[in-house]
Amino acid sequence: MPLAFLITGATGNQGSAVINALLAQELDVEILAVTRNPHSSASRRLTQRSAQIKLVQGDLDHPAQIFENAKKLATLPISGVFSVQNPFAQGQGVLKEEHQGKALIDEALAQHIPHFVYSSVDRGGDASSDNPTTIPHFRSKHRIEQHLFTRTREAEIQAATTTAAADANNTTATPTTTTTTAAAAAATGAMTWTVLRPTFFFENLAPTAGFAGKVTATAWDAYLQGKPLQCVSVSDVGYFAAMALVRAAQFRNQCLSLAGDDLTYEHLQRTVRAKTGRPLPTTYRVLCYLVLWVMGDPRTMFTWFYDQGYGADIPRLRKLYPGLKNLDGWLEESEWVKKP
Repeated sequence: MPLAFLITGATGNQGSAVINALLAQELDVEILAVTRNPHSSASRRLTQRSAQIKLVQGDLDHPAQIFENAKKLATLPISGVFSVQNPFAQGQGVLKEEHQGKALIDEALAQHIPHFVYSSVDRGGDASSDNPTTIPHFRSKHRIEQHLFTRTREAEIQAATTTAAADANNTTATPTTTTTTAAAAAATGAMTWTVLRPTFFFENLAPTAGFAGKVTATAWDAYLQGKPLQCVSVSDVGYFAAMALVRAAQFRNQCLSLAGDDLTYEHLQRTVRAKTGRPLPTTYRVLCYLVLWVMGDPRTMFTWFYDQGYGADIPRLRKLYPGLKNLDGWLEESEWVKKP
């Protein structure tokens, strides 16, 4: 059965990873890729990849316009939405991230979208739903999650009320003609959801991260003091997001923390050196402390890594997806390891 999915952040790391994963499944899907500038080189590269990809012009400040533009291009009803916001992008910030995330949820409900996949952040495994943390860009995602839970719950209650009223007025209804809760939910705008909670991205250490990558590696050593840190590849986030869209019933109303490895700084450097012949680049600690002090948010995050830390269930994830990448697997596909 053909499906259509709306993918936000289509030219960014996570959105493009979702698109890659959908294409890799070789399914009959229509990919509505949201981009602010369909004429950019990144957008053009997307359309060159597959005829299944259609560029939807729009930005997350105006979600209603996104859906309006998407419907003009789509040949199918939109079955699911992948939602991601980047608080560190130019002109963004956590307040704007939160506004955009909540607004997209509200509009998806208004558009009667069946399933909504939100990329958030892990905040301690099963404790994540009740643990906003003190980290600004973690707290904003927690609030977006809570908005998703509340708004969909309200829609479900409305759907159930509609069902009860319809059944009460239809005394001759049989089991085959009675309106189901699921049908009523769809009619009233209720939707199911999946919340993905990635841990620390391996890509934060990629060569393309530049000076920020050096600061990150230095902070890992300085702040964690030998404690392990859970990490995940962006491509694996894309895989789970694609599966949540395609197999919405399997991932219905689930939160899933994502990690592929649990690494100490020593293990990190030892593995990188073994794979590349050189250590992961770092910078002076005093410079690292200065940068993090000025930025604030990352300093709070690294302190939290030491005090609490992530809590993804890696063995369970690997059962769900045996291809889940550890550090070695990520390095093999990264710019650190040159392919012949």
